Amino acid sequence: RSLRRWVELGRVAGGSRPLAISTSSRFIACACEDALVRLFDATTLQYQFTLPKPPPVRPPSSTSPRAEDDPFSAPVQSPWPDALAVALGEDGQRAACLYSNRELLIWDLRNPAQVCRCRALRGHAAGVWDVDAIPDGVGARHGLPGSSFVTGGSDGSVRVWAVGSPRKPGEPQAEDLSALSVDSEHT
Repeated sequence: RSLRRWVELGRVAGGSRPLAISTSSRFIACACEDALVRLFDATTLQYQFTLPKPPPVRPPSSTSPRAEDDPFSAPVQSPWPDALAVALGEDGQRAACLYSNRELLIWDLRNPAQVCRCRALRGHAAGVWDVDAIPDGVGARHGLPGSSFVTGGSDGSVRVWAVGSPRKPGEPQAEDLSALSVDSEHT
């Protein structure tokens, strides 16, 4: 094997460090600090788009000096939570992004020109450390709809998020969301 293509992420726009990566047959997603999630074409590695940022967790500081302006000042904290993990659905139509404020956002990627947030989920009582997509075949064998995800956190639980298939724009939101919690004390 030989390396033929690569993407130099280093510190992407705004100085955000990459923290996690996920792949599907359609995209490669990179989760970074400051709620930045960038997607690249899985075949060509060409940049495709950046997911919208979630709402800020603290107001932006406009009066504090930036660290690069004053080396003795404390670094300015970003108003956005870091994107700690990202998982792409098997078909590349959904992305689950896990942020440092314990929020899991599900994004609809069917139309890169109109990426929209499908769901905002909170369920863990403490920090959430990882998210992964459940392959559709595995999920179907266990009664889960396509585009289901699993999260694990420091509260000792694993949660399965049965999100369901993407809807067409304008279609009413069905009640297809469920979460199963597995507590480490009862295993």
